[in-house]
Amino acid sequence: MTIDKALYTPTDVDIKWAQKMVDSTPDGGTLRFRSAQLVYRVDHARRTLTLQNPDRLSQYFDSFVTHNQTVVVFKAIGYTVEESQRDRGDGDMVAG
Repeated sequence: MTIDKALYTPTDVDIKWAQKMVDSTPDGGTLRFRSAQLVYRVDHARRTLTLQNPDRLSQYFDSFVTHNQTVVVFKAIGYTVEESQRDRGDGDMVAG
């Protein structure tokens, strides 16, 4: 089955909230979504949020949904959302 429409479309309120969150978070600071227990590191120079605990996405459905909504709403303000790659399996730790 293919879904041909967006499952989430941010409202103006959502977009203003996202902009406020980014504007109030210093470069290198973190955004925490306590209800879904997700933590993102903010990089203003790269206009990127990096999820610091991606293991939650496969373990908890609410975290998965919140993360995917985060990707959409922050894209609307020009930010990319990435998942941290803490350990690539070759012994090297990769910063998010």
